[in-house]
Amino acid sequence: MGSEFDNLDYSTFAFDHRITRSIFLSGLVILIYDHLLTLNAEIKYIWSSKLRPSTYWFCAVRYLGLAAMLAILPYYFGVSDHELQSTVLSEH
Repeated sequence: MGSEFDNLDYSTFAFDHRITRSIFLSGLVILIYDHLLTLNAEIKYIWSSKLRPSTYWFCAVRYLGLAAMLAILPYYFGVSDHELQSTVLSEH
């Protein structure tokens, strides 16, 4: 019984990887754009007021998501095409 990856060639793998990176990058750009759009309101209402537990929760939710996306960024863009090609070709 064959694996579902038996018919996976390098061009299909590279195309799928490019689509995945494009979707990830578009999500990251939208997230950064949202952060920049609301930065003035955040400074006015969050950072210039008294720090409460809700302020900490807001910051945790807001900045942990951004930090996670930035931490994952090298995973999507750090692998060179040569490494991908050698990985795919070594499996067949």
